Amino acid sequence: MMTLKVMRVLSGGILLFLFSMPQIGDVASAADQLKEAPCEVPDGRNATQAEQAATKDSHVVFGEVIRVDGSTYVVKDKGGKEVSVKTDEKTEQSPIKKGDHISANIDKNNHALWIRGNRGTDRRTEHVSADCNP
Repeated sequence: MMTLKVMRVLSGGILLFLFSMPQIGDVASAADQLKEAPCEVPDGRNATQAEQAATKDSHVVFGEVIRVDGSTYVVKDKGGKEVSVKTDEKTEQSPIKKGDHISANIDKNNHALWIRGNRGTDRRTEHVSADCNP
């Protein structure tokens, strides 16, 4: 009886070992690939790297929209400088109007990769009811 249990345990261990061998080989080949070029990851391999590749020659502008001329927004940045931000169908954007405070990621030609409104997060006055008034 005891030898039958020992045989079952040993045969299960052997099967487990045999089925895990191909996976060990996959891990070893992945490690070999990393040894070749650990810092060279192709662009677009994940979302973060794709965004970094797309925005490497750009910078972010923060300011208030003082004028909208078609698809061009004139933004007064925090230093008082006026910046023309051009948009097109490829620009990711939310609805923007004159007076909005925005952030825009622009390239060296002032073309916006994305433009977003910076709305406040203070919502205390939105929940006022009659019970709260003195």
